[in-house]
Amino acid sequence: MPTAHQSVISIRPPWTTFFKGAAVKMICNGSDDYVTGQTQYIWYDHKNIRDKTTGNNLTVRDSGMYRCQAPGSLPSKPVNLLFSSGSLILQTPTFVFEGDSFILRCKKRGRGRGRRKELTDVKYIRNGKIISNFNKSLDLFIPQARLNDSGSYQCIGIENKMYKFRSNFKIIKIQELFPDPTLNITDLQPEEGSSVTLICGVQLPPERQDTLLHFIFYRDNGVVLSKWSRSPEFQISNIWRKDSGVYWCGAEAVLNNISKHSLPRQIHVQKAGFPGDNASSCPTPRPKESPQHMCPDAMELQVVDGNAHLKEGNMVYSEIQMICVKEEGNDIGKDVKVSPPLLVLPSQNDFEVIL
Repeated sequence: MPTAHQSVISIRPPWTTFFKGAAVKMICNGSDDYVTGQTQYIWYDHKNIRDKTTGNNLTVRDSGMYRCQAPGSLPSKPVNLLFSSGSLILQTPTFVFEGDSFILRCKKRGRGRGRRKELTDVKYIRNGKIISNFNKSLDLFIPQARLNDSGSYQCIGIENKMYKFRSNFKIIKIQELFPDPTLNITDLQPEEGSSVTLICGVQLPPERQDTLLHFIFYRDNGVVLSKWSRSPEFQISNIWRKDSGVYWCGAEAVLNNISKHSLPRQIHVQKAGFPGDNASSCPTPRPKESPQHMCPDAMELQVVDGNAHLKEGNMVYSEIQMICVKEEGNDIGKDVKVSPPLLVLPSQNDFEVIL
């Protein structure tokens, strides 16, 4: 059963603080797979249902913690809207992710029949320190958000060099665009000559599902296996013992200039026909011996599987798996001892045992 997508709520105008009396439109986007019988958009204020609509938008004029739920989707993340009665407000975006460009706007309420006197000086403060003075637009433009840009923001506006106004405080949390990617490998212990696919998994937030990503793959000591491309997969068509080693991948958000790498993963290529063997532990043949001498302490030799085959290079051998069994005790209680399986390769009239 497919997993439902999370709804995404957006605000028009794209701020979270407004003066009282303003009208704000909320828009809800969700999955295209509508659930049968569910055709309404559900709007929440805190945990309570505020409204249900057939369209994907709702206009509000009151402060609150709003969420929405589109048909066939999970509820969205909450958005805190504030309608202020103050003289000066600091307007900030709804969501900000690392790599985003965004604007902070210091806005003064108009006086007398809607007339608004412009501010002549604006200062922007983060965590108690001034980060920007007046500029031509009075807005503060941040070209590329970083995680350390998170903090408590406020603006101070000055009118005609005489009147000073302070805005509300706004907490801005720069969210991670995506965590470190995860390298998935179809087979960590493949046989020689087999195919192995490396997949670089990235989890984007619902608000940034359209982010353009490029991927790259590496192995030991930073050797590049593939150039940056839009494909999250890299295939090794025929893998050999020399390809054993450490692999990892990188993912980059092209427009945001955010690049991250996965943790390394080890691939051990096995000799064909000997699952579980690797370069440091090859099978060691024992001298040929007749089967009756394989079991110590008078244990009985029993056939486990006599229909298997073993491939080594271009040769295919019939394979017999045997175990040694010994019963001890009386009819009331018996203790059965069983040895690990023995791999026996028939060779004319005698046998070669490989453990």
